[in-house]
Amino acid sequence: MGENFLLVEILTATITLFLYLKLPIKLLRVDNLKSLIFNFVFVVICIGVFIYLAVKINSYSIQKIGIGLSNIKNAIIYVLPLTLVSILSLWAIAKFRKNRPKVSRNLIRLLLIYPLWAYIQQLLVLGLFGNWVADYFGVMTAVLLVGTTFGLMHRGDHLLFSLSFFIGIYWALVFFSYPNLVPIAISHGFLATFYYYWIKKTDKWEEIFGSREAYMR
Repeated sequence: MGENFLLVEILTATITLFLYLKLPIKLLRVDNLKSLIFNFVFVVICIGVFIYLAVKINSYSIQKIGIGLSNIKNAIIYVLPLTLVSILSLWAIAKFRKNRPKVSRNLIRLLLIYPLWAYIQQLLVLGLFGNWVADYFGVMTAVLLVGTTFGLMHRGDHLLFSLSFFIGIYWALVFFSYPNLVPIAISHGFLATFYYYWIKKTDKWEEIFGSREAYMR
């Protein structure tokens, strides 16, 4: 790790936090399909640059970032149980709130695509930013900072803030033990989808893609 790369890493970390904490211009705000596509392309370009810097300059391996299938079995073993328990907990909370949780067509559609967006988030926050913090300040510092970052990303919702903080810490612990982003991204995508539909009663598919099917009638 060259000393000259420290400045690049700090810049990378700053941009990552800027994107996902939704600071002043809220660049990642999704109002419609057009802005969604623009934001997706923009983030993909950013990630491409970050990966190139990390691999070529900082000597990170693809496996260290969590890309590929290495460690996937062990990662699944640790991520799956908590994911299932969390889904059941969201269902129970929704029932307690009399939200009538159900599985709609739009919910299923979002389950299929949300993990892709979750993968991008996890790649930035865990694979790149998390690894940088771990390298310079230690794994436990990285774990706490990753959890805090995920919590702050959802700071407007107290319940979601707490859930994101603690599960973010758990995901980080799993990642630094068994670096693989696929199970974590799927867990992230599924939990976010169920939270939107069952707890917040928000049809995210309708909001993003303008589907004519309303979740709430």
